Amino acid sequence: GEADDVSLLSGRQRFPLRKYAYALLLLLLLPVLLLVGAPVTAQLIVDSSELTVGLCEVSDPAADSAQVVCAVTARVPSLPMRVTADGTTARASRSAGGTSLGTLTVPAVDFGYGGDVALTLGGEMRVTSLQALREFAAEAQASEEVSLRLEAPLLLRFGSMLSLPVTLRKWLPLRGAQSFPNHILTMDISDADPGGGRERFPGTRLPNVISLTAEVRNPSSFALRPLGALNLSVHTPDGALVGRLSSNASAPLLLPSGASVQRLRGVLVAEKEAGLEAASRLLSDHLSGRPSPLYGLVESVSTPLYDYLFAGMRLHTTLPGLQAPLLDRVEVVIDSRRLVDWANPLDGRPLVLDAYLAISNPLAASFAVMRIDSHIFYNDQRVGRMQLVLDASDPEYDARLDGPALAPIVVSPRQQLVTGRPYPCIVEGSLATINQMQTEMRQHGTVTVVARSELKIGSGDFFTTISYDQPAVSVVPHHAPPYPPAPPVAPFSFEALNGFFNHEWEEMTVRDRGKAASFEWPLR
Repeated sequence: GEADDVSLLSGRQRFPLRKYAYALLLLLLLPVLLLVGAPVTAQLIVDSSELTVGLCEVSDPAADSAQVVCAVTARVPSLPMRVTADGTTARASRSAGGTSLGTLTVPAVDFGYGGDVALTLGGEMRVTSLQALREFAAEAQASEEVSLRLEAPLLLRFGSMLSLPVTLRKWLPLRGAQSFPNHILTMDISDADPGGGRERFPGTRLPNVISLTAEVRNPSSFALRPLGALNLSVHTPDGALVGRLSSNASAPLLLPSGASVQRLRGVLVAEKEAGLEAASRLLSDHLSGRPSPLYGLVESVSTPLYDYLFAGMRLHTTLPGLQAPLLDRVEVVIDSRRLVDWANPLDGRPLVLDAYLAISNPLAASFAVMRIDSHIFYNDQRVGRMQLVLDASDPEYDARLDGPALAPIVVSPRQQLVTGRPYPCIVEGSLATINQMQTEMRQHGTVTVVARSELKIGSGDFFTTISYDQPAVSVVPHHAPPYPPAPPVAPFSFEALNGFFNHEWEEMTVRDRGKAASFEWPLR
């Protein structure tokens, strides 16, 4: 019995000793577990965090570096203690393990106790591959969204007790520029600068100077302050060169986030015959109220870094049509003797009436009107036309008109004038149509006609045809013009024409009541 008691006591003693052994082993392994588990936990915290980039301000660009300040929101899991990260150098690339675009020096960051943390990260960006950065810039300019791979070693500090090294590997979604949506606010064409240029057409100087103001929207994650002085060549969709524009070299261009107004100035140019035709067509469409698609090709930027990144980039835009007609109105002189002759069925001669032209110049450049061809319609019937050839080099030029020899009509910048001499217009409507128009005018005080006209003008280095299709040109009675009147004529009674008319007219005026140019309608 005594031996059994000793054996039982020995077993009871071994069990507490075994517990102590396990506790001692666990105590010895705890540092090892901490050393293994804490870094894994810290890396999991970094991997599960999200970074959202707001706006990055890029400034002080040098040949291979710039200062970058980014507004970033970090979404970090809730933490039991305050966590900070020491400053580091991040590496940016377009793909995992791809060629590095550059490195960004990032200062120390305080993540607090987790949650959504607003951070301002600023430091020096140093370019490591200009070609890779150029490819990224081209993608960002054309796209709605781009991504950068950011990799950086981090030293996380958990309070004052523990510091753990981790690795940041994140894809950063960034907003692209969407080709910089833009809208041309104004485009003005003026004569060559004083003291420069030469004359090609009477009263005009070349080359024509372009002044352009555009609203440019930058929806991207990047604001460039400053971009520098910009030089663009302007092309039609088929590639023809029509102009060169530059920003003010003394005031470097800024490209902030959102909308900004940019101003460029240059010259309207044309190289070879195709370019001259394209520039003339552009000018014609602009003055005729038709929009013209164009693109600007970045030729150079004064900042070397941006010059490498953006040279050759295309910026697409549309030049709106100018809603300002050149022919403002035409005053037609009704000659009673000519009307009587024309109404005589035995005469057979066409009715030709004199007309004074009121011309407006919406440009800051002078131009010379070289030819006018106009057709007038009433109720879908052509009732008159005017063909006025003023250029002596035109094969159809005929100087054998009454009065001074025909010559181009020179209109100064922003000028509105009425010609000092009348020009002939031919009436083609029937007597019945004229009676209908006169009745309508007597009842309503006006007659609306349609005018389809072409003007050939010379300005600067360009000779172009401006086409108009005016759907609502009003013909109203003319009263006491302030311009030199036609030679006085005896009042004419329409009652003399077999009772067709019973109202007396001496002169009539055609005025534009539509949105575009007004044109003379020759009465017949």
